[in-house]
Amino acid sequence: MSGNLEYFVLPNGKNRGRWQSETSIDISTFISYKYERKKTLRMKKGELDLKRKISELEVKRKTEAEVRRKEAEKRVKEAEAQKQKDEKWRREAEMKKKEEEMRKRENEMRREEAEARMLEMRKKEAEVRKKEAERRKREANKLAAAKPAKKTPQSRKRKTPPKTVAPPQAKMSSIDMRRTHESAFQIAYHRHMTETVNLLKQSAMRGEASVPVEVMASTRKRNITVLRNSAELAHSYGGKAMTEEDLTMTIAKAERDAITKFIAENSRQPNDNN
Repeated sequence: MSGNLEYFVLPNGKNRGRWQSETSIDISTFISYKYERKKTLRMKKGELDLKRKISELEVKRKTEAEVRRKEAEKRVKEAEAQKQKDEKWRREAEMKKKEEEMRKRENEMRREEAEARMLEMRKKEAEVRKKEAERRKREANKLAAAKPAKKTPQSRKRKTPPKTVAPPQAKMSSIDMRRTHESAFQIAYHRHMTETVNLLKQSAMRGEASVPVEVMASTRKRNITVLRNSAELAHSYGGKAMTEEDLTMTIAKAERDAITKFIAENSRQPNDNN
């Protein structure tokens, strides 16, 4: 053992090499070769690392660009969807507003038509009452013009049968009697309003534009008779006197209240169904 290093040398262009001592070969050539080879390897590695980094950056940039593009498309779609929703809500609001206006106009037209029909019926009934009053007046004049029959001696001597006396009852004060008849007056007022509402509903269910004149006239005649009797009895106990014009205005007010109630109930029905 000499203690020298030996190197296996493979000449260029040959497939066989041999071991040579370090004293017989130029070491600087090996050092330079090794340095150049390491340098070349380092350069190649650096180029590969640079290419890899560039490729990674390019992929990252493309990925981020794709993500931003998708997010932008998503925002555009969301904005378009929101715009369509807003447009839909706006159209629905406009339709509801138009329907409400149409409903108000229809209610107003129905109210005006009902009031016109009621006014026409009141005019006809006023004419009927006027003719009835004239007929009663003529009959009263005829009775007043007729002479009373003379009494005969037999009729003078005829004894009248004894009157039956009713058992004594507790008497009510004038104030209580007046309040009783005033209460009956109010009951008749509300009964006429309720009956008018029911007649309007029945006519609407039959598809009629108004309550038949003869039906309304019969109801009005019946209730105004009760009102007249209650007012006269209340007046006899110190209540307020009421003329035929006052009674007619009272009946008209009850019918107006009935029309208002009927229209209000009809306007609530579509909302309840919804």
